[in-house]
Amino acid sequence: MYSINNPVPSAFVCCPFILLKEKFWDKIISLKINPEIGITNKVLDEYFIIDFLEVAEMLKENGLVATIHAPFWDLSIGALDPLVRDVTKKRLLKTLEVASIFNAKSMVIHTGFDTWHYLNHEESWMRNAIHTLKELVDIAERLGILLVLENVFEPGPEIHLRIFEQIRSPYLGFCLDVGHQNVFAAKGLSFWLESLGPWLKQLHLHDNHGRKDEHLRLGSAGVDFDFLFNWLKQNSIVPIMTVEAHKEEDVLPSLNTLAQYLKHYELEAASF
Repeated sequence: MYSINNPVPSAFVCCPFILLKEKFWDKIISLKINPEIGITNKVLDEYFIIDFLEVAEMLKENGLVATIHAPFWDLSIGALDPLVRDVTKKRLLKTLEVASIFNAKSMVIHTGFDTWHYLNHEESWMRNAIHTLKELVDIAERLGILLVLENVFEPGPEIHLRIFEQIRSPYLGFCLDVGHQNVFAAKGLSFWLESLGPWLKQLHLHDNHGRKDEHLRLGSAGVDFDFLFNWLKQNSIVPIMTVEAHKEEDVLPSLNTLAQYLKHYELEAASF
């Protein structure tokens, strides 16, 4: 039905759980694409363990593996309101249970930090975030699941750096979203890489023109992928790689572009 092969079989492609289960299953299997499964509050509330087990077993039967993207709308690991923080923790703990069903290679979490929202309350937010993450990391270690903190609205790597310096665990790392960095960050890509390179465990790969979070196919806009992949080569770092182009027609072109970058810089995506 689908004759084109996945040019980077060890990479991942973002796919919401509902779309994976209800729409894209045949294509995922045929093209041998490992999904980064997006979990939302709706998924946690309306689907059951048997639903996750069914999809996990089908992936396993077809030789595919998964990563998990945790819910993030309205959540903040360092929220000043303890009730919001409690909801955040409950959502993430439940998602860890789902990740364990899939034997996920990683689980991506947003910090929920926004400089303007938490202006003058950064230290309170940080204390709360450390407390939340320590509990999550303890459970992730027992489950053998890597937690990775993604950058979104953070202007620089300082928030992530402080967290990683305070919570030393092989099960906690950094997910560099190059699209978010290109739109929202005040600090350049090189500064992010040099600051957080020791913790870099995953990449979210998509493109934009630097004005809004467009999630375009790789190489179609303004993200400096040459700098990124050359830096990875020079530093011998091989993170998990997830393509996050949001249009279906951009997925295979993005994987092809990723394959070209990997070949040019003599790199390989992390294998499992």
